[in-house]
Amino acid sequence: MLSEGIHGDIDGVIMLRNTISANMYFQMIGRAFACGKKTIPLIFDLVANSQFISDAADNFPNEIKRDIEKRKEECKKEGKNYEVGFDVDEFIVMDEFMDVISGFKAIEGKLRDDWDVMFQEYCKFYKENGHGDVPKTEGYRKLNVWCIHQRENLNNGILKENRRVLLVENGFIWDVLKYRFENNIRALEQYKEREGNCLVPNNHVEVVNGINVSLGNWCQTMRSAKKEKKKRFFTKKVEEQLERLGFIWDVKLTNFENNVKAVANYYKKYESFPNKRSENLQEKQWGAFWSAERHKMSKVNYPEWKMKIINKYLSQFSYIKNDYEFFSTFISYAKLFRKQKNHLNIKYNDIINGYTIGKKLKYLRELYNQNKLSKDKIDKLLELGIELRSGKEIQYEKKIRIAKDAVDNGFVVTYSNQKYKGMNLYEWIKWNVKNRVDVLNDNERDIIEKLTGKSLSNIFQYNKPILVVDIIENRKIGKYDSQSKAAKDIQKIYGYKISATVIGNCVNNIQKSPYKGRFMFYHATEEEVKKYLEDSKVN
Repeated sequence: MLSEGIHGDIDGVIMLRNTISANMYFQMIGRAFACGKKTIPLIFDLVANSQFISDAADNFPNEIKRDIEKRKEECKKEGKNYEVGFDVDEFIVMDEFMDVISGFKAIEGKLRDDWDVMFQEYCKFYKENGHGDVPKTEGYRKLNVWCIHQRENLNNGILKENRRVLLVENGFIWDVLKYRFENNIRALEQYKEREGNCLVPNNHVEVVNGINVSLGNWCQTMRSAKKEKKKRFFTKKVEEQLERLGFIWDVKLTNFENNVKAVANYYKKYESFPNKRSENLQEKQWGAFWSAERHKMSKVNYPEWKMKIINKYLSQFSYIKNDYEFFSTFISYAKLFRKQKNHLNIKYNDIINGYTIGKKLKYLRELYNQNKLSKDKIDKLLELGIELRSGKEIQYEKKIRIAKDAVDNGFVVTYSNQKYKGMNLYEWIKWNVKNRVDVLNDNERDIIEKLTGKSLSNIFQYNKPILVVDIIENRKIGKYDSQSKAAKDIQKIYGYKISATVIGNCVNNIQKSPYKGRFMFYHATEEEVKKYLEDSKVN
């Protein structure tokens, strides 16, 4: 029942259920732990489960340290401090193997008939599979545990010599991790000798001396182990062995580079690109790859690592050249459009002689807005008479000029005095300027503040950061871009559920008392908060 989630004021756990799962082990004993718990929980492991998860238990403090460091980095990026409530080095996992366990094992060793029966089961497995690596699957669970006991008995000096000899004669594996690694290395060597590379498909099974080796899955495990720095599985020696074989660490990059090289070699030989409609399967695959990449290169955010590889092998056909060809083609069609239409007011759906000029102009505007359009191209477009700014930008500039004229003539916008020269400045500020408040330049800020007689922070109070103060602990919790973010953090840190609406009421002084007698919310400066804390001495 404990493993299914029963939890309460528990002083200890008595383990009577066998498990070889580290996750299940920690889940069961974890029922006796709680933050702030003063008593030391007692774990009675009557089935010696801790033997099977010893590696996980030994590494548990290291995992805690890694998680703490990770959280510190996250808080640092968020501009917060993260404090650990205990000394990790004093957090110790102890496991004691009492003499009684050794006694039971000695008794078990004397049960000759039982050992002989399991040995026969092992011999049957060895004969059927050609090896002694008994898996942890349900069908072989008992036999797997028996094999673990034989290794432990050998290490503890209680395995009888005649039994050790019998096991050795029948291919018993004393070091499972070493055996599996060597088996996979032999499989990888065999695969490379046959295929010429180490690009093993994900689910590939390699047969080595009659044994099926899940080589594809193992290769993925090695990549994950290196990435996650799992030292138990991935040592420096292991990395060096794999490097000598030419192991592929980044499959995606290697496959891409191989395809680009193939396309480059094809062009060098035939002076044309492979066709995706070719009857030759290999050429068809290369053609489909190159066609897809050329299409992706026309987009704005094409990956830089891909571009470097393409420039390395196909520099003369890179996106840069295609970009200039694209631009030259656009200019020629723009001139044709002006000749036929007598204007250059190009809309998104406009097409000229089959050329989607409207969509191409939209792409150029995207480059312009992302500062990815060179000055010479911008100058050519302006010289031609093409406006790169959007209609909204043009309208905004027109209205900011009217706003400046209003300021120069002493006009002040209020709720009852909204329009100037036919333009509703009140509504414009309320809806349009609000959406641009973070990108206003100094001149525009000055115009809006003079026009309203207020500072921007007073005009758009809801755009100011929310400052949350814990008056019990006499400290700031943090600043938040929105009321909802502040609410989420309070629930995460303190467990209090609070809505963004409640925070809004506090900020606007609708609710004046501290929330839960503890939290205050402000649109305020650091000085105002400091003064509040000085004035509010809490016992």
